[in-house]
Amino acid sequence: MPDRQNISRIALVIDDEMSGTSLWYTFECEHPVLVKGKSKEYQGLQTSSSKMEEDFDERKDPFNRSYYWMTGQFINMDKGEDTDQWALDHNYISVVPTQFDLTDHQRIALINQWNLNES
Repeated sequence: MPDRQNISRIALVIDDEMSGTSLWYTFECEHPVLVKGKSKEYQGLQTSSSKMEEDFDERKDPFNRSYYWMTGQFINMDKGEDTDQWALDHNYISVVPTQFDLTDHQRIALINQWNLNES
């Protein structure tokens, strides 16, 4: 069960810290699933290097039509103590600042060679 009180407090702290800035930020905030007790204080971390080994189950809908449900196994390839997965495994709430840059940096030089400025 998530430690909702601690998670809510952390969300308010993040909101307080970011208010008044003109910047847009996104955060990935994860909490451990606790059998009992409270989560530990949060840690600002990086995302672990991981992958999913995908598998698919064939299932039937109520009309007996086949559909496929993706399942799989999470594989953590990063054993560092500065990652979100390590924090979750040790009952910490993980806070990871994220950013999105969809630029294909390898193609910029190619595009700059195109003759786009001539009529």
